[in-house]
This record gives sequence, C-alpha cells and structure tokens, in this order.
Amino acid sequence: MAEHDLPEVPTREDVEEFYEDLSSREKASLNALPTAEYPRWARKVINDERQRRKNLGSATSAPSEEEKEEMIARGLGGNYPSQQ
Repeated sequence: MAEHDLPEVPTREDVEEFYEDLSSREKASLNALPTAEYPRWARKVINDERQRRKNLGSATSAPSEEEKEEMIARGLGGNYPSQQ
C-alpha cells in the first residue's frame, strides 16, 4: 500500500493490510521507508515493527498472532494489552 493511498484515520482493515505489507518486507526495505511521508498511525506501526525486529535480533521473523493484534491495536490508536 503506497503512502498516498493511506487515510488519515484508518479502519481496522487499513491497518491490517498495511501491517501485512510491512511484515513481509526485508529489514533494509523496512528501514528505508520515509516515515515522514506516512500518516501518524502508519508511522507508529512502522516504528513498532522496526523495534519488534530489533528486540528479536531477527530481520525476517514473522510476527505471532498476538504481535499482529498488538500492532493493529497500536495503529488504531489503542495500547498494547501489556501497556493497559
């Protein structure tokens, strides 16, 4: 999903589709994304995915279902379950 296709206020489907695209990218491709060109919610998701991979020490580790749900909640403006 290109940054110009993203709404300022996302639906769950928007965040799911965006995160699916992000989680399938290689680390270099993910790190090269110009976050300033994305809406605020998308920047949160990009930064959180970068941090998730950094914490795991893996450039290609697929997210678990729980991690996917946490990213979607974050993109929708909610908190991670562990932060509530």
